[in-house]
Amino acid sequence: MQPIVLVLTATPGMALALRRVLSSTSSYHPKVIATGGALFRHASPKEYHLKWDKWRAEDLPLLPEPRFRPRSGTTERIREYKSAIMRCDRVILAPPPDPAGLMDLQLLLDYAGFNGPVTIWDTTSLRDEDLVRAIAHPRKDVAHWVQVEKLRVHADWIIGLNGSRAMTLSRRVATAIPVGRVLSAMLSTFPVNETGLSRQTESGMDTAILQARILRGFDFPPEDALIQLARAWERGQITYPFITSGKITTLEQYPTAPSDPVYAAFHGSGSRENSPQHPLADWLESLRDVSPWVQDDALKLAARNIQLGSARGRMNHFTQLIRQGWVDPATMNLTPLGQTIYQKLPESLTDLGMTVLWTQALDRLSHGEKDEETELETRLLAFRSWAEKYVVDLVSLLGKG
Repeated sequence: MQPIVLVLTATPGMALALRRVLSSTSSYHPKVIATGGALFRHASPKEYHLKWDKWRAEDLPLLPEPRFRPRSGTTERIREYKSAIMRCDRVILAPPPDPAGLMDLQLLLDYAGFNGPVTIWDTTSLRDEDLVRAIAHPRKDVAHWVQVEKLRVHADWIIGLNGSRAMTLSRRVATAIPVGRVLSAMLSTFPVNETGLSRQTESGMDTAILQARILRGFDFPPEDALIQLARAWERGQITYPFITSGKITTLEQYPTAPSDPVYAAFHGSGSRENSPQHPLADWLESLRDVSPWVQDDALKLAARNIQLGSARGRMNHFTQLIRQGWVDPATMNLTPLGQTIYQKLPESLTDLGMTVLWTQALDRLSHGEKDEETELETRLLAFRSWAEKYVVDLVSLLGKG
């Protein structure tokens, strides 16, 4: 009897590409399920302890174990996917080729209680011939990548949770003051007057450059540019556009008209050299290299080509800064309120050298998949201890103790 195989992927476009290739190359046709996007989130404070729902200085720092819960509105879908998972003998994960996409699908397997064999198909390119190669050469390093991503998400969560509460409580204000590893560091990237943003040299092609070019050339909001890039990837026209510090390439055949925004951007439309100055577009491009904002000379050298945050997360943070009244979107400068908040934050949050250290630490974990299990566990514990000590120091600097 042939084993029952289930393929889990994220979007309908990915599922369509996989089904097309499987129907023409495989002797068997496994069921392909698209989950429709992220199903899980980090647990909230009150899901750990009800008393943590209240903001009290005496409770800080809060340093719980990592936990994840289903997102609101996903219960029925998760129940349906769990039923399909428990009927199969083997699962193949075909997530977006980034740690977050893989983690979400693995959390679904954990939630379903699946203990069978699991492999991964690389979806960096959804072009037919590349998917054929990915299917022929699956990977099995699921656990390592998922552990690292869980730890990264949890560390960001405890920094934001404790930093926001410490900052708000110390200033004795009724409205919460958001603090975050990326959000707070982002304040450093805005000038305080009309000096203007640094216009960095374009090198290679990545999401930041393409967003900026599409904004200049077509006046598409950066969020819409991300949608255009995602669709081009699902059509097999470009490689995956949302890998941090990853370069994007066009694939051999790009059967679209020059009026297509992604095609036009790849061919120079909206480039900085051929366009008038555009503050938002210039700012987006500047985030692809944090070195201008790093104070330490040794770290500044290592900071080249390290980006601030993710392509998808940057605009969410930017929107939050505008909503808080900290950044003027017309001038792309810090407002007086933004300057006040910035001055109250410790350098450990605002100096982008911390972004470099963070990236280096995660890279060491991410490239340690061939380590012995005990060594990997030691590395993960060391990173978590480092993150927790950072939080303890942060709470103290922001006004507790």
